[in-house]
Amino acid sequence: MEMFFRVSFFLAYGSFFLLRRHYVNPRKVEETPSSLNEGIQEAVKNEGKLSVAFRGILSVGLITSLILYLVSPDWISNLSLPIPSSLRMFGLIGAVSSLPLLYFIHQELGKYWSPDLIIQEDHQLVTTGVYHWVRHPMYSALTVFMAGISLLSANLIIILPHALTLLSLYSRIEKEEKMMEKRFGEEYLKYEKHTGRLLPRIPLKLMSE
Repeated sequence: MEMFFRVSFFLAYGSFFLLRRHYVNPRKVEETPSSLNEGIQEAVKNEGKLSVAFRGILSVGLITSLILYLVSPDWISNLSLPIPSSLRMFGLIGAVSSLPLLYFIHQELGKYWSPDLIIQEDHQLVTTGVYHWVRHPMYSALTVFMAGISLLSANLIIILPHALTLLSLYSRIEKEEKMMEKRFGEEYLKYEKHTGRLLPRIPLKLMSE
């Protein structure tokens, strides 16, 4: 059973990597060295030097944890947790089910998606699809994927860096919303009133019933 979980882990993560890579590469091809440098400077300005540096360290940590989990040295087993197979299967279902959602979210955002907090010159506010109900569905989908993949691994070498990555993502939400409010003004403020951050907003009428 352990081999099934390990193979499923890397198949799910491989699919996730290919999906993200598909949407990152077209942007990199279009960017010149000067525009890339400007993008980095804007991201640092919007997010803060410490936050950007911490995300960079986390990225290295994530890659290292995946390599260690793949190579599986003897000491890795000491970090295993006694998570029941049923919960690990639940994690696998969650991770796999988040992938189509991530795909549709990327399709909605198109060229306006960026892993960094930047606003493009011709940036438009996307309010269609899942964005009609939720302002940050990408973070919601990533939460499901990372929580699922952590349960599936049942190992602290995977769980800890993914938990820290999610905390880093959540810490960006308020900064991202301030950036959007500054760019779109009243249009974004109105958008905020009928949408939830990570989950759809429940109408007050339904809550009072």
